Amino acid sequence: MGYYEEVMLMREEKAKQASRAAIRENMNRQKSISEDVEYSSIWNKLISLDEHNTDLLDFRKKVTDAFVVEGLTIFIDNCVAPHLIKEEYNQKLVRQLVSNFINEEGSNKILNKMRRTSYLMSEMAYAIDTTVQSIVEKADSKNDTSFKLDKKDKDDFYKKLEKVDVEESIGKITSRIQDETNDFINANVQEKAQLASSLEKTKKKIEDNKTKAKEKVNSKKDVEESEKIEEGYVELGKRRAVDIRENRIKNIFECMVYNLSKTAMINESANKVFVKDSRLDMEKIVEHCEVLYTFVTALDSAKLINVDEAYIKNMLNDMKK
Repeated sequence: MGYYEEVMLMREEKAKQASRAAIRENMNRQKSISEDVEYSSIWNKLISLDEHNTDLLDFRKKVTDAFVVEGLTIFIDNCVAPHLIKEEYNQKLVRQLVSNFINEEGSNKILNKMRRTSYLMSEMAYAIDTTVQSIVEKADSKNDTSFKLDKKDKDDFYKKLEKVDVEESIGKITSRIQDETNDFINANVQEKAQLASSLEKTKKKIEDNKTKAKEKVNSKKDVEESEKIEEGYVELGKRRAVDIRENRIKNIFECMVYNLSKTAMINESANKVFVKDSRLDMEKIVEHCEVLYTFVTALDSAKLINVDEAYIKNMLNDMKK
């Protein structure tokens, strides 16, 4: 084996080690926040630990909802870039996206898909099914105070997930996301270069026009003509800038950033989150879209949703609201 091949293998192994470390870190973070007040309140609401007057079927549904949300949240967390998922805002965003998804689709429908799509999803479905079954079997249908969840149940669930080999699946998903975000960055660099070049050309034409105007006898007519020419160059420069921005083909991720930016300027709720000191917080907008794009890409890769043209159109339209 040559030196180059050895270096490449070393790099691949380091990347795998970093991926494994990130997955372990995310799993440990999910465990640690189980004692957090806000997280506990969300969990309690999902499975109604303190609510009585419910039947066994309702209890089973709530427990299933809770563990499907938990399993998919961990899955998405591991797909989000490590530097993003460390932020509390992004952690809450992932959980909210997953919760909304389960509320809309139904946990049983999602579980049925998980059981027959891929190794990763089928293993996660198995962990959820066995955990739910274990909890429900301990409940007494004649005593609704037995409808509760022990900490050991959650710990056992995490242990089951830790045995699932997610590295390869996560790697493929993160690679797709990285390609899309890299395209976005490169496209914006090229756009800025084109805008700078267009602006420089406009400036040169205006300066040349001023030089020619000075060489003439500055009658009122000459001054007015020179001013009109200058206005024409400025207007032409503006049109070129608009053409560069509007006519360039944008990938899905860039369309998401563009739509959310527009929404942040007109929607009061979005404005509070994404506008800072009367200016768009582009870093936060891009990060928000990266998490959302990761969520969609991960579910599409897991075959839990079908991201076709209609889905993309609806998603982008929803971001305008």
